[in-house]
Amino acid sequence: MCDILNWSHGALILAVDAGVAQAADSVAWTLSSPVVRVVLMLTALFVLVFFAALVLKALRPATGTADTNDDGLVQNFEEMAREGDINESELRSIRSVLGASRTTQASD
Repeated sequence: MCDILNWSHGALILAVDAGVAQAADSVAWTLSSPVVRVVLMLTALFVLVFFAALVLKALRPATGTADTNDDGLVQNFEEMAREGDINESELRSIRSVLGASRTTQASD
């Protein structure tokens, strides 16, 4: 790994083998390459987005559950009308749409 180059005045001068130095230069060149930097940044971005999606999934309530039915939706919209989020005309139109979907589902 190391070669003895010179023994003079009691001092031993050692040099690093050329292969090790070349390997170190190769690693330094590889990490400074724009292509490698882009790949590393995209990988880091992918990992960040993946963990953000996990956190959002844990924090958000499940909205695609099968327990959502027309009666539950009507109750939710009536509560929104009581709180003032929607007005009575909007509530009537929502009820008519949900009523139409009930008759469509019943005929199927």
